[in-house]
Amino acid sequence: MENKSKPTPRPPWTGGRTPKPPNLVKPSPPPAPPNNASEIGQPFDPTKLSASIKTTTVHLVMSRLASQEIDLNPDYQRNAGIWDRTTRSRLIESLLLRIPLSMFHVAADNNDHWHVVDGLQRLYSIKSFVLDKTLKLHRLEYFTQFERFTYDDLPRRMQRRINDTELAFHVVDTRTPDTVMFNVFERVATGGRPLTPQEIRLRSINRAQGRHQHPPSWSPDRRHQFRKTPLPR
Repeated sequence: MENKSKPTPRPPWTGGRTPKPPNLVKPSPPPAPPNNASEIGQPFDPTKLSASIKTTTVHLVMSRLASQEIDLNPDYQRNAGIWDRTTRSRLIESLLLRIPLSMFHVAADNNDHWHVVDGLQRLYSIKSFVLDKTLKLHRLEYFTQFERFTYDDLPRRMQRRINDTELAFHVVDTRTPDTVMFNVFERVATGGRPLTPQEIRLRSINRAQGRHQHPPSWSPDRRHQFRKTPLPR
């Protein structure tokens, strides 16, 4: 039997010209990152941000609130209780379940008093239950046996569980320039929109006069627009 091999395919006809090799273009390398963080000039110089993360407990935070060392901000105190009873109760239940809360953001003044920028509703909810004792738990999902309980009605071990819960605070101190501080907090509240020069000037005046005015975009009734999760804040 004859071995019939397949015919070798002919190269494409080029009309007698030598075909050119394909044009291979090497991708350009990505730009190198800046060597110094100070090269990032907009919207602020990050090297001027003076802040720290402080971890404390619910008990110590309530002590600060009782001593008026945490300012829930008079400019929007009228909106401090916009969460309904069920939402506040679910936050307390999260503490009972040992579910960690997301970070709070505050500005410290020369007396080391904290002015709340982000986390007002959570602090107000805990305060209304533990300190003011005006909140009665409502529509709990897991601890249904504590329905309509106040703080004093809880077993001591559950009270201790709440008081021992650790809370993390991002504290911006007074060494941070106004332009940096307000841009940072504006980004926390709005998801990245920088302040205009007029807004920065207004907030600088308020800070110098001791008025920590909450900008309109920080209004608690709008904060739900920027939440990434439905968990209580």
